[in-house]
Amino acid sequence: MSAMLHRTFEDGRHRGHDPYGYRSERDEDGQLLHPRQLAAVPEEAEVVRRIWRELQHRSFDAVTRVLNADGLRTRDGHVWTRDAVKDVWRPIARPWPRFAPARVPATSPDPSGTTRSVA
Repeated sequence: MSAMLHRTFEDGRHRGHDPYGYRSERDEDGQLLHPRQLAAVPEEAEVVRRIWRELQHRSFDAVTRVLNADGLRTRDGHVWTRDAVKDVWRPIARPWPRFAPARVPATSPDPSGTTRSVA
């Protein structure tokens, strides 16, 4: 990892697209704040929490079907796909990058199949 990316990661910041459930903070003129910081989007955070609850007892495909059946859509208004659900799960399931706790549910599935506390 380049030194710049390493510093960005270590400082808890990010580059690239905003993860679902978050938006980059902006100033009163609508310009991105630097260094970029993430702020939770309450409506999306609810969907993130629901995805994590559903993943405790359903597959990615099953969660996708449930979200679409309930009429929920992605940030861009598209139907949920298996990959979109995995993109919500992936940042927390792996050890990096770690985003703000607002995105983390009270418990999350552990790769071993057990439930672990993430608080």
